[in-house]
Amino acid sequence: MILKGDKKVVKPTTAIEGEVIIENIAYDKVREISKHFGYEDVQDFDYTEDDTYEFLKNQDDDIWLETTGKKFGKYLFGKEYNIHLFGYFMLGYDLKNIEKEDFYFDEESKILHIKVPALELAYIPMFDKSYFDSFVGVFRKEYTEEYRKLIYEDAINQGVQAILDDKSKVREGYKLTNDSLKETLFDKPELKKHVKDIVFEKSNQESTIRVEETREAVLGEKKETEK
Repeated sequence: MILKGDKKVVKPTTAIEGEVIIENIAYDKVREISKHFGYEDVQDFDYTEDDTYEFLKNQDDDIWLETTGKKFGKYLFGKEYNIHLFGYFMLGYDLKNIEKEDFYFDEESKILHIKVPALELAYIPMFDKSYFDSFVGVFRKEYTEEYRKLIYEDAINQGVQAILDDKSKVREGYKLTNDSLKETLFDKPELKKHVKDIVFEKSNQESTIRVEETREAVLGEKKETEK
């Protein structure tokens, strides 16, 4: 079922002999693609000492002396970690959960309507380029590796959220992904000979997020040595 104007349209998906159902063809071709990302870029994000302060003051131990003011805390413990975070990110669709009901072909206009899944943000931290910038204070000589890891994870979470909060970037992610997905589908001769245009209907679900170590992991690809 898919919305066409204000009406819900239901079309049969079981073909009779000799009948071509474009929805079925489109569904099969989209499932073959599996994952499709149209927007890829590198993020340069600063996680400041204020961010670190807000994060550490809510931890349940004595890493932060909550009874002191912020300035006195800096004197005691030093300038908190600034993290210069670099991350490679991709905006697009994970198409493996798309259903046949998400396709509708208008026989009259020859337009194929596809309701796409929620936009997916795949984020790959660039550990080789990201770095900490800090110095210690009077009392505290160094944070433990456990807290360095927690702070870094919080920086990644904030970096990811900063991308999703950038509405112009999200709009561009939708546009570029839809444009490249349309081009990919029009390369399929089984569709091209029947379909005049493809229109994408945006999902009303929230964007999904996944953080991976490599681009191959995002796309589900194996390295040569793993085959």
